[in-house]
Formats: sequence, C-alpha cells, structure tokens
Amino acid sequence: MKKEKHKFTLIKNIFRIYKDLFKIDKLVVFIIILQSILYAVSPFIMVLLPKYLLDELSLESIRIWVVILLVVGSAILNLVLNGIANYLDLESFPRIERYINRKRIQTRRKICDLDQEDLENPEILDMHSKANQAINNYGIMNLIYNSINQLTNLVTLLGCISIIFTLNPIVVIALIIPILLGFLNEYIWSKNHKKQQDKLHPIWRRLLYLTDIIIRFQYGKDIRLFGMRKWLIKKYDDSSMEEYRNLKGLWRNNLRNNLGANLAQLITSIIVYGYLTYSVINKGISIGDYLMYSSAIFTFVDRSTWFLDAFNYMLNNNRYVDDYFKFMEYTKEIKQTDFRDISEIKKFNIEFKNVSFKYPNQENYALKNVNLKIKNNEKLAIVGFNGAGKSTFIKLLTRLYEPTSGEILINNININSYKKEDYYKLFSVVFQDINLYAFSIKENVAMESKENIDENRVYDCLVKAGLKDKVDTLQNGINTSLLKNLDDHGIDLSGGEAQKLIFARAIYKDAPFAIFDEPTSALDALAEYNLYNQFNNILKEKTAIYISHRLSSTRFCDKIVMFSEGSVVEEGTHDELILNKKEYFNMFSLQANYYMDREGDENEK
Repeated sequence: MKKEKHKFTLIKNIFRIYKDLFKIDKLVVFIIILQSILYAVSPFIMVLLPKYLLDELSLESIRIWVVILLVVGSAILNLVLNGIANYLDLESFPRIERYINRKRIQTRRKICDLDQEDLENPEILDMHSKANQAINNYGIMNLIYNSINQLTNLVTLLGCISIIFTLNPIVVIALIIPILLGFLNEYIWSKNHKKQQDKLHPIWRRLLYLTDIIIRFQYGKDIRLFGMRKWLIKKYDDSSMEEYRNLKGLWRNNLRNNLGANLAQLITSIIVYGYLTYSVINKGISIGDYLMYSSAIFTFVDRSTWFLDAFNYMLNNNRYVDDYFKFMEYTKEIKQTDFRDISEIKKFNIEFKNVSFKYPNQENYALKNVNLKIKNNEKLAIVGFNGAGKSTFIKLLTRLYEPTSGEILINNININSYKKEDYYKLFSVVFQDINLYAFSIKENVAMESKENIDENRVYDCLVKAGLKDKVDTLQNGINTSLLKNLDDHGIDLSGGEAQKLIFARAIYKDAPFAIFDEPTSALDALAEYNLYNQFNNILKEKTAIYISHRLSSTRFCDKIVMFSEGSVVEEGTHDELILNKKEYFNMFSLQANYYMDREGDENEK
C-alpha cells in the first residue's frame, strides 16, 4: 500500500473542521463564539465581588443598599450570563452532533468506495478503526469543544492578567514557569498516550471480531456442534490479557502525568500565598485587594493550566483527526477524469492478456500469465479443482481486484478506461456466499431504494427463479421482511429458497454478464446441472460464466476453460477436451467413477 504523506497542523485542522461545520450550519459558529465569551465573563463576577463587598463592609458607615446591590446584582448578572450560555450550549450540541453524524456517513461511504482488496488489508482496516475513533471517541468532537473552551480561557486569561499587572507584573512571569513545566509534562504524556492507543487498535479489532463470532446466530451451530466454545473463549481471553497489558502502560502514563500536575500546582500555591502575605504585611494592601488578587491569580493559574492542558489535549486529538483525514483521503491510484462512456458499447468481447495476480502480502501468485478471450453472448464454464484460481479470475474480471501485471480488455480497450462504478453495472454475480439483508424481499431482489423498484419485475424474477409458491403464501408478499434483525415479523428462508432469491437478484439486474461462482456447491451434481440449464435458458441473450468443480454441470457451455494452479491448462468444448485426454479428461473420469460408485452403493442398500 502506498502511504500518504499527511501532516496537518492543529490550526489547519481546526480551520478545516469549522469550515465544514459552517457549510452545514452557519449559525452554530456564531453560537459557539457568543457562548465562549459569556462563559469567559462570568468568573470575573466572583473575582471582583469580594473586593468591593469587603471594601464596603470595612467602611465606618456601611451603606446597606450598596451591599444589597452588589450581592443581588452580581447574583442576577451571574444567573443571566450562565443561563444564556447554557441555552446556547443546548442549541449548539445537536447542531454539532449533526455534523459528527455527517462525518460518520462519510466514513461509511469511503468504506464502500474502497476496492475489495483494501477491505482485506489489515493496514487499511486499522486506518478505518482510527478514523472511527476520531469520530466516536477522540478527535473531531473534542477538537470542536476544546476550541470553544480555549476561546473562553483566552478571554478569561486576558482579564486576569490585566488585574494581576496592577499588583506586580513579575508575579505573572513567576506563575507562568510552573505552568509551562506542567504543560511539558502533559505534552510528553499525550505523545505516549497516542503511541499506546495505536498498539491497542489491532487488539480491539480482534476482540470485536471474536465477539461478533460468539454472539452471531450464523456461527451458533458450528460453535455448539464442533465444541468451539472453550477454544473461542480462550482466544478472547488471550486478546483481553494483551489489551490489559497495554492498558497498564496507559495507566502508568496517566499516573506520572497526575503526579507532575500536582507538583506544578503545589509550586504555584507556595508562590501565590507567599507573595500575597508579604504584600499584606509590607505593602499594606487591603483584605479586599488580597481576596481580589488571590482570586484573580488562582483563576489565572487554573485557566492557564486548563488552557495549556487543553492545548496539549488538542494536539493529542489532532493526531486522531490526522488519522481521520489520512483515511478519508487514502487512494492508491491517480484520479482519472477522461473516462470512456461504457453505455455506448452494445457488444462485449473480453480479453485477458498475460494477466498475473497475487494477493496483498503473499509471495505466491494466485493467477499466472492468464490469456483468455470471452466472446459476446458466449456461455463459458470455468472449471478446476479447489484453489485452482477460478474465483480469483472472477474477482479480476469484475474489477474487485486489479491485476498485478498484464491487462484486461473490452473490445481491445483496457477496462481501466471506464469508471469502476459503470463497469460494475455490467455484471450480475452470484457468489458462493449467500448474503441476505434484513430488508423486504423486493429490496433484496432489486437492491435499491423502494421508490425506484419495479414491483412487477421483482415478482416476475422471483417466478423465474422458482419462488412463486413461496411468495404467494406470504401475507405481505414481496413486501415481507427477511430476518428478524430489524423486524420481529421477518422470516427466515431455507437454504434452497435463499439460493433462489439470489438468482432472482441476478435476473433483476439484467446486466450483460451473468456470473455464477459455485453458488450451487451444496447441491448434488444432477440438481446443479438442472439448475444451470434452467438459467441458461433464461439468459440466452447474455454472456454467462459458470464456475464449477463439477464438470458434468457445464457440458452445455460453448467453451470450457480448465484452470490448474492459477493457470489456464486447457480450453475447448466438452467433447474436444474429452478427446484430448488431458487434465479435463482425467478430472471428468474421476468424477464419473465417483458418481457411478455412489449409485452402486445406493442400489446395494
């Protein structure tokens, strides 16, 4: 995988986030600014009130009305400021959450846009995990709220500095030194924290996968019948212990950080109380001034610490935001803009020219120097033993993977000359793994939004696939939900029914190519042969490709291609390959003898 050079500064990331936020909701940015100012002003009420109150109470003739005005006025002002700020907080939260949801949608869209082979790459999966962390736990949300707090802290600090300067400017400098030491301590902590978090991502992904296996219905039969419970729990326990060992490192890092912060706070307290006590004794400042300065100084210390801690925290969050942008902008190919229009093609002739392929992080080639032509409307069978490269060939043909070397052509033009999304529309593929979704039957067939579905076509396809009787018995017909994940009244189809629904999906798409990648491997040879013949009649005007390791099921095809160890070793009609008496003949004879032996055993019974 090509690694992206992606270094964003904190300010640049904040700007990007607020720019996006402004596009979605212009008002929220102004709400955030006003909210920050209000939160910044309110602490000064408690800084200034004690001074003026004590000064008034120290007079020989106390003015009660002034005391009442100071107390009541301060309380009302504080209530109003905090009330407005809290209201703005309630207004901004759902708006920011809406923005975060947009980011979640963008990551889901990005996953859908990635190549299939990327989804099997651990490095990409870790990038995705970190991007999710930037949205759900750290990163973007925290960067937004910390930037709000930083604006509040900054306004408060400026006010505190203006008060402390009237006492002695040197005090500000003396206070900054331990604060900077605390900041340095926090910075070291945040760097170590991110490194340890990165080590945890592969472990968390493994734990999520094991949890998914343990709780999902589809694995339940294997877990019970093969006695997998102890084995899986052991794997989960081992991963949990690995997580615990890494978390211990995080905890130790947090402990060191807390000790450093407490030490900085102790030094600050000694400086403040020492100097103020000296000023009362030697400079004659009043008790009211003492309270005002001590309050201003501790507010300054607190806000400075918060400011620097938050800044450090933002630097740490910024690393997660970098992870998010790194994932969102990940690409391994140069963007092409001058694509050809695939809709102009009426006849499709495919050619593999010297195509080789090996999976990521693998040394051996899954396909080696494959040369093959597929004519328009041809019925082609791809046969061979398990692991011969048949399914890999289909993945390359459908552009789920890109060749390691060589090229694939449509009418002598490289398939990369067409948009991948347009190219996908050429194929209706039925894979070995049957995937049904917890939506209605018609959505499972049409695979698009309800408003775009042609219900008459859906029903016709279900009839052709052999599901008429099943659908007609359902109260809601094609509107019946499948599975019970989202609908308590959803139904579960039998294995054969699910298989037929997948075939109906392939028919509905009405693509130029129909591909059947051993979807009938659970059927016996005769049932598979009959089913393939049935669909061959339905797909007369299509190019059809049948993948099978049962040679008797594909005798009707125009051409049969034999794969062995990733290479094409024979091609021709069934009769031609039998006459050649090579690998195809040997495999066919072996299977024929097997079925004859089985038939004899059945007769003896």
